Amino acid sequence: MGPAGDPEPGIAIPAAKIELRPSFPLEVLAEPGSLDLLVERLEWFRSAAIPTPGGAHGSPGAS
Repeated sequence: MGPAGDPEPGIAIPAAKIELRPSFPLEVLAEPGSLDLLVERLEWFRSAAIPTPGGAHGSPGAS
């Protein structure tokens, strides 16, 4: 999102989608290691979605 909360050019996310809940029960995040795994996957997704200088992207769990 832009500085005023406006979507970036070329990105359209319907408001109805933003208001949806996760498709899994949040209780699963209470399991040991599951929150860390979710954060790891989200960090990978972000790195794959946002180009970095040099364009290096890894697979989830890759170091």
